[in-house]
Amino acid sequence: MISPKLNSFSTFLIPLMLAYLGLLLVPVSLLLTYVWISQSRGEEINPIYLFVIAGCGFIIGYLCFYQVAKAFRQRFRVMITGMREMMEGDRRSLQGKMENLSADEFGQLGLAFNDLQGYISEQYAGVERELQLAYTVQQSLLPQGESSIAGFHIAALCRQTREVGGDFYDIVRLGDRRVALLVGDVAGKGLQAAMLMSVVMSLFRREMRAGGAADEVLSRLNRQLFQALQGQLFITAGLAIFDQDESTLSYANAGHMPPYLLLKGGLEEAAIHPSLPLGIMAETTYVIHAIDYPKGSRFVMYTDGMLEGSQESGGMVGFEGFERYLLELGEGSLSQQAEALMERVSEFTDRRHEDDRTVVIVER
Repeated sequence: MISPKLNSFSTFLIPLMLAYLGLLLVPVSLLLTYVWISQSRGEEINPIYLFVIAGCGFIIGYLCFYQVAKAFRQRFRVMITGMREMMEGDRRSLQGKMENLSADEFGQLGLAFNDLQGYISEQYAGVERELQLAYTVQQSLLPQGESSIAGFHIAALCRQTREVGGDFYDIVRLGDRRVALLVGDVAGKGLQAAMLMSVVMSLFRREMRAGGAADEVLSRLNRQLFQALQGQLFITAGLAIFDQDESTLSYANAGHMPPYLLLKGGLEEAAIHPSLPLGIMAETTYVIHAIDYPKGSRFVMYTDGMLEGSQESGGMVGFEGFERYLLELGEGSLSQQAEALMERVSEFTDRRHEDDRTVVIVER
């Protein structure tokens, strides 16, 4: 929608030049007036009076000039703020219009800004519809809420900073007594990360159907992703396979955050070997870890966004803060515990700078 043009047009140079002339003419006029009065009275001209009068005149002229410049500066600030809000993706900035109170260049610039704002708003509406569709598809891929699978209670929560993102998790039943859980994070954000995330989940489910231990599944998944990505993008992932008949779970890691085990006696971080993320090198070896997993304990997997939240003190949550939040988890269902953990991490974080966050809790 094109804004109507101003009926008349003037230039901001006129008030600016008048203010500048005032800055020069006021002290000169005062000095000439003083000299004329002194001469008409036959009095001797006092140099001190000249200095004082010139200073007062300069101050008066400067104040006039400053008020004009201040008005220009304020109008510039309004425009710059609006442009920055649009660049930062603030949707509210697309709804308002800049007021045009003058017919000069500022008014013309305001009209042009409103036209640009309207154009971007129309374009963004189409993009937003596509992102909403992508969000619906992405959410349909993620197992929702709390569930009981193969005798394990599982609660998962994923929050993307945009409509779509790169965090993901997946749960695959492996018979009546076993279940596999994958938690991962695609490098980057937005639609590209979401598309790659859906590809990873599809490949993962196929590889799990093919069978094999956790390290073998990650190795096959890595080779397929490397063929597609050629090291240009990567995915961190952790794969855990739970078995009701065993007192341990098998875990393989691909450059992902180490999981935690919440026991009745406290908290343990799983000791895992460092490894490369998926998609960087074609032939990467992943190590399988056997983690003690007694009945009644809770296994926690998460993405790095859970560590990058802000604390009340201003610093990042980090491993130390996240461990403290885990130990402070109260009673309630697993989904309530996951929600409480997510809220603690997000409480003091600026929405514009936060990362995607995912947490999954498994109780035996």
